[in-house]
Amino acid sequence: MRELSPEETIASFLDEISTAAIPPGAGIEGISLFANNYAVQGIKIKRCKPMLNQVCSIMALLRPAEVAACPFLARQNGITVADLSFIPEKYRLDLRRAEKILNRALPHWLTIVKDGR
Repeated sequence: MRELSPEETIASFLDEISTAAIPPGAGIEGISLFANNYAVQGIKIKRCKPMLNQVCSIMALLRPAEVAACPFLARQNGITVADLSFIPEKYRLDLRRAEKILNRALPHWLTIVKDGR
């Protein structure tokens, strides 16, 4: 059995929660979906899940415009995913190094958000 690409995985997940599967009147407006294991660049992130979980729990409380303004997040197929484009390409190409940079940057961002800056 072949491994699904990140796009196929997200599409499969979205198929499972399609509007046809939701009872009438339940609606999904206002629900934000966050992925803690993929980046918009199409790579799987393994070593950032705990930190991304913390970030996603805070992001879920913010307005959509604030989430959209976040430099390390992007939307893909309606799901908010990590965006590593803030990391210079020469470091981003080494996935382990990019994950280390992301793991070091996210706590600083959380501190700024919590302090209300």
